[in-house]
Amino acid sequence: MPRSKVVEFKNLETRAEFDSIRIVLYQEKLKTFEERIFLADSATQLRKLEANYWNSKLLANDALLEEERKTNVHLRADIQRIRQSRIYYFLGGIVATSVVVGVLSD
Repeated sequence: MPRSKVVEFKNLETRAEFDSIRIVLYQEKLKTFEERIFLADSATQLRKLEANYWNSKLLANDALLEEERKTNVHLRADIQRIRQSRIYYFLGGIVATSVVVGVLSD
């Protein structure tokens, strides 16, 4: 066998070893990337769960505030009605008093 063929075969064996080492390194790199992707997906899922939690809290708070606003509107309407009725009773009392005083003074 000629020397060039021996050197060529030796180079092929060395390349094969390097290629096998590269394959192992690429497999480790791929495994690392898969772990990073899994962690990123997990972090995304956690953020999504946290966002859903706070969104539900905000919706519940909004519903509570809306109920409170409705209650306040009803209370304001009742207070306004009472104030107006006091004015009418007061005016009615003045008119009634003037009529009674007018009748009694004659």
